Amino acid sequence: MKKQFILISSIIIGLFLVLQSTQGHVPVGGEPGNTLESAFEIKDPLKSWVLYHDLHEPGEAHYYKLQMEAEDRLRLVLNLPIELKSSNFRPILILIGPGLTNSTPAPDYLEIPTGSGYVMYDAHTPHLEYEGFTPSAFLEILDIDTTVPETGVYYLAIYSSLKAERYSLAIGFQEVFTLEEWILVPLDVITIHQWEGQNLFIILSPWIVTLAVGIIYYSKRGEDLGIEGDPLTWIGIISGLLFIGSAFGLIFQMVWALLQVPPNILVFVTIVLTIIPFILGFITLRIIRSGWNNNINNTLKLVLISGIAISTWTGLFIGPFLLLLVSLIGIFNQKQRKLNHLD
Repeated sequence: MKKQFILISSIIIGLFLVLQSTQGHVPVGGEPGNTLESAFEIKDPLKSWVLYHDLHEPGEAHYYKLQMEAEDRLRLVLNLPIELKSSNFRPILILIGPGLTNSTPAPDYLEIPTGSGYVMYDAHTPHLEYEGFTPSAFLEILDIDTTVPETGVYYLAIYSSLKAERYSLAIGFQEVFTLEEWILVPLDVITIHQWEGQNLFIILSPWIVTLAVGIIYYSKRGEDLGIEGDPLTWIGIISGLLFIGSAFGLIFQMVWALLQVPPNILVFVTIVLTIIPFILGFITLRIIRSGWNNNINNTLKLVLISGIAISTWTGLFIGPFLLLLVSLIGIFNQKQRKLNHLD
């Protein structure tokens, strides 16, 4: 059983890391600048970042600042929420900097530094896209893959003369995460779904429903299932239910997205990612039901599960934290019982 548990844990972590490495952007907080002087600086423009913002009025421009080396690759993708597919909002992106040749005349209200040129990119035919990791649906209107001609400071300006709405800008191509960025992904995903137009209750509803149904079920059948009535056991059950809620959350968002856009190969990514929290939740609930508080091996397994859960974005932070807390208290209690027995 121990070898099987280690094998399953290794498969889950390996599979998740392989899937994640195929695509990923780090959301960036902060407000974009409305002038060149206040332009929001992207510290590493080669790394994959994504920004979620909205233009507040027609004629407003957002500015982003990039420090680039000559011949650096510049990867830019401009997306809109799917609900804007029937809107006439199609923002224009301008790349400003040294060595660029002016294309179409820019609006007078845009700031162009002295000695800089610019290239204006109009929206292409919109594409409905499905993203498998979030999962989410969006409208891609611009996809740029180019290089910059000279070393220096470049600016991106995004504006719309006709209408103001929400947009997302993906920058870069190197898909790497810091530990903090990795751990905070669940919060970022909630922000993404809010940008899509969903309210917080809708986003969290799979976890809320799973908790409600699970607590009612275990309350009624707890004695038959051999569940102890102590608070720690119930906290462990809540953790397992939160893990399963993450699976239902992925399913919910996948269905939500696929009602609006056609499926693609990334649907299989979502399906695999859904299996991981289901397995973690099932194993957690099984261990909790097996007299975990009297078995140090089971308690240590719960510690490992909490680590896997936080690294695979399972349980909305709360689940892994509660399970780790339960595990550590369980280990402490077991050691105390051994000491008291020796006395």
